[in-house]
Amino acid sequence: MRLGLGGTLTSCVLVWFLGCSTPQEKPVLARSDGVAGMVAESIGTEVPGSSMSAGDPHAVRGRVLGPQGPVANAVVLATLAQPPKPLEMIPCPSREDWEEYGLLSPLCRATLFTLESWRAERFDEERVLVRASTDSEGRFTLTGVGAGTFTVWVESPSGAGLREGVVAGMREAEVRLAEPRSLRGQVRDDSGQRAADVLVTAMHVTHRRYFETRTDATGRFELSSLPPGEYVVLFQREGLLSRLEELQGVAYPPLDVTMARSRMLPGRLLQGTKPVAGARVSLHGLFPPRETTTDEAGRFAFEGVHSGLHVFAANHQGQHALAEVAVREDEELPAVELVLGTGVRQRGRVTDARGKPIPGATVYARTGGRGEFGPAWTARRKATSADDGTYELGPLVPGRYQVQVLADGFLGEWGTWIRVDGTKRKSFVLRDAAVVRGTVVDTESQPVGRVRLDLWSRKGDMKPSDLRGLGPPGDLGLESGGFAQSRQDGTFALNATKVGPWFMRVQREGFQDVFLPVTSPSSDLRITLGEGASVSGGVTNSEGVPARGFRVTLEPAPGSTDSMPELATTTDAQGSFALRGPPPGKYRLQAEYWGGFEKRCVARDVEVIGTEVKLEALRLDEGLRVSGQVVDAAGRPLVGMQVGLEQAGAAKGREGRGSASCPSRRAASDAWVVEGGRFEVPHLDAGPHHLTVGQGYTLDAQASTGVSVDERGDAVVVQAGRSDVRLVLRRAPGIRGRLTREDGSPIPRYTLNGETVEDFEGAFYLSTRHASSTSLLVFKAAGLAPVSREVTAGKGEDVDLGAVVADRGGVVKGRVTNGVTGAAVAGALVQVEGIPDTAQGWTEWVDTSETEGGVRTAVDGTFTLPSVGALPKTLLVTHPRFVQARVLLSGQDIAVQLKPGATVQGTLRGVHTRLLRMVLSREGEPFTDGIQLEGEHFSRSDFPAGTYEVSVQSSSDRAPPFEVEPQTVTLPPGGKVTLDFVNRMRVTLRLHAPIDLEGIETALVPGKVPMPRSEAERQRILMDLQFLPDGDERTWVYKSLKRGTYTFFIFEPRGSVVRTLRQEVTLPDRGEVDRTLDMKWANVPVGEADDGKE
Repeated sequence: MRLGLGGTLTSCVLVWFLGCSTPQEKPVLARSDGVAGMVAESIGTEVPGSSMSAGDPHAVRGRVLGPQGPVANAVVLATLAQPPKPLEMIPCPSREDWEEYGLLSPLCRATLFTLESWRAERFDEERVLVRASTDSEGRFTLTGVGAGTFTVWVESPSGAGLREGVVAGMREAEVRLAEPRSLRGQVRDDSGQRAADVLVTAMHVTHRRYFETRTDATGRFELSSLPPGEYVVLFQREGLLSRLEELQGVAYPPLDVTMARSRMLPGRLLQGTKPVAGARVSLHGLFPPRETTTDEAGRFAFEGVHSGLHVFAANHQGQHALAEVAVREDEELPAVELVLGTGVRQRGRVTDARGKPIPGATVYARTGGRGEFGPAWTARRKATSADDGTYELGPLVPGRYQVQVLADGFLGEWGTWIRVDGTKRKSFVLRDAAVVRGTVVDTESQPVGRVRLDLWSRKGDMKPSDLRGLGPPGDLGLESGGFAQSRQDGTFALNATKVGPWFMRVQREGFQDVFLPVTSPSSDLRITLGEGASVSGGVTNSEGVPARGFRVTLEPAPGSTDSMPELATTTDAQGSFALRGPPPGKYRLQAEYWGGFEKRCVARDVEVIGTEVKLEALRLDEGLRVSGQVVDAAGRPLVGMQVGLEQAGAAKGREGRGSASCPSRRAASDAWVVEGGRFEVPHLDAGPHHLTVGQGYTLDAQASTGVSVDERGDAVVVQAGRSDVRLVLRRAPGIRGRLTREDGSPIPRYTLNGETVEDFEGAFYLSTRHASSTSLLVFKAAGLAPVSREVTAGKGEDVDLGAVVADRGGVVKGRVTNGVTGAAVAGALVQVEGIPDTAQGWTEWVDTSETEGGVRTAVDGTFTLPSVGALPKTLLVTHPRFVQARVLLSGQDIAVQLKPGATVQGTLRGVHTRLLRMVLSREGEPFTDGIQLEGEHFSRSDFPAGTYEVSVQSSSDRAPPFEVEPQTVTLPPGGKVTLDFVNRMRVTLRLHAPIDLEGIETALVPGKVPMPRSEAERQRILMDLQFLPDGDERTWVYKSLKRGTYTFFIFEPRGSVVRTLRQEVTLPDRGEVDRTLDMKWANVPVGEADDGKE
């Protein structure tokens, strides 16, 4: 599958540990004969039959075979079989909060920078040790490899192949070639011009090998006979922003790649209205952070800034400046203005109950400011207390934040709201915890990190061993005493809620749970995981190649009454797995992979006896294939389409001793349609499969061959094993057209209603297959004015818009001032695109969260809007301390005067406020507007002067009931009013569970509701939720309830059943009701046929 990773970035950046280099520093590495090559130093060459192999005990001999037999004149290479981790298993190196993500994760911002650096440095490249050629019988000899294990690679015009695990001295190393796999395509820039001399690097995901070429004068490229495997492909050229594509599947269609031109993002740093020279300015959101220095006029610039959310920061003489900037690929780059004093720090102190400082406490501002920018600079939201307990957060954007404080040996502080303005200190007092400290190791005394440790109260004469046989501790009504996770060195510190005896449950993927008695506080506890039996081995594909990233589980065999929880782990780069500590019994050992292009599974029934070390090899079947051709109604091949097959009905069991089926999954595979319209979908189970094709086309089953329609008539079916399938596709109904410039040239990359469209002809398509609609289509391309079209299309109707033309538009300049003082207003948001034409006459506030784009006014109040479409339009000006202005824009120069806004602030108490808001309205006028609540507090400062009714309204029909008297208030121009509201409907229900529960669903329902008897009834309860609680894993607090009877449910899905707890409670008129739940569970069945539908 082709996936763009990380958007586009500049091609030369200081990368986190390897420095900066450009694509021109390395020569073209594609061989002149078209076979993809690689750089290798000190390569020995051996001629078949040469006497050089005589006396070399480590020489490797073998044969290369293709589909037609022996392959002559193939190039054979050997690399040392110590490959680094596959790319997707390498942790994202960007920041601490992303450590759990892999390098290829869409959430990793460091992917492109890291791979650019690796390419430049040939980082971790598998060095070729020797090279040889095959003779007329396909035989080869590799000498001089020395002792060890190797990977043998074969390159030939007939195809490519590799064989792993070849041992020195091997005499019959057979390497089979896969069909020729080439990567070809064309590259253009975002103006539609062909991009010559682009460096194209295909990086093997499993083995660190780099295959490279460059685009020719027409922007075309080709890498022939790539070895089997998955690849990421890097496109680089000076002046263009680099692109990264991920390729999966057996064959790839030609790639049409659009590279954006590198753009300069300018800015300036000011102190008041004066420029600041020689100051350091940093850009965050990219990885790694980038820095530059302001010139004499305070100006700075960053080249090649990619789209996304960024934080610009500067400091000078103890003052800080912050600016949060959204860069969009379909808009002009904004000019950034940093003003010293706009970044503030939050200071305070963390102490214990005795007033002593707590060093090393973590203070984290969880929410507040413009929260969507949080990932761009997490360091500003996190601090560690010093030896005297003091901490310093920031610099931060002023506003309200929810703060969390954690420290070893103390019970944490959660969810405290504070206002950060740089003037008020905030101290936190933490209560002592009864700490349990220790180390977790395996049976070889190696430390084990990321182990989950939970404390549970003891009950009666129960022994730790009883918990395993009786299921989860929650079933027994045990009370949770806290939890922790071990560090990489195996050490842990668990902050118990009180002193006394506990049971400890220890959990880690790949290990059987351990239960043991502990007492808090305690120290030097040593816990050993994996004692007893083990089941280990490897998972390979049908050719014996290790299968990495497969989920391997060991669970009681079907029909077993054993209540042991599932043991699970993931295969490593060598396909290996280990499951440690299962008790004796019969099990189902299963390995499955649920990826974007393939869904595969293999299972086997095993029996564990005593403390044996059981070795198991799971080998995936080659399976059956479906192949053929995809054409349109005129018989023309449709290259680049995607064909998918998913098994119809239940999975069939495998044949053979010890084999078993994977009933929980349906096997599926996808494939690209390549040259000539050919496709081949591999690895299918026997039987019928449902067939799907890519967007924009429908399958004509009558004109196609090798397929049929199922009994219901709503799915196309093909039998696995067919090689004569011919799929005829017809154009699906929809809205079509092309986005072009005024001269008719296509725009190859743009956004349509916020979604990126990439097509060399500028073509777009929106389906009308399922419903009729009237849609507003908004097209945006960098450097051009947005274009909108309102289109009405019936269900199944074709609408061809032809050429939709986008032009550069005009430039609008203006200035925003204070309408009372005449002073410039800096930081106002000025918007014109997407603002309704009628908004100029509105009295209510226009919600800017529903609009896009715009610019901020400079310190002198000026602004420039580039690429504005045809006038007249409505200009919207918004500032948090001024009344929003809506002005008719009829010319290209405009002056806007803002009226100072009045402030309404206060509190709302006695009600759960998540789904509530404060509303201001004026009698006899259509004005109405709201204020979002932050906890119990509200504040807003942009209201026009006047008399208002302030009330509480729910933003959802699931909000809690409340009874709050409205208040009438008169706001003077620029004045401030503080209001306090109290909910008079004050019945609060607190429900306590004696345990921590995870992975559950809860519901509080009015009336007496019986225990559900099916999944359909359970889903109806969940769909009818009216109340949302506060609390944690073991306490639920419902505020503002009416008197009457309610039914509370806890649902815990467990495979084929859902454990369900039901309890009734009756509430009085007012007051608080506390209940401890009676932990009596019942099982609600979840059958395949009972999916909640009626």
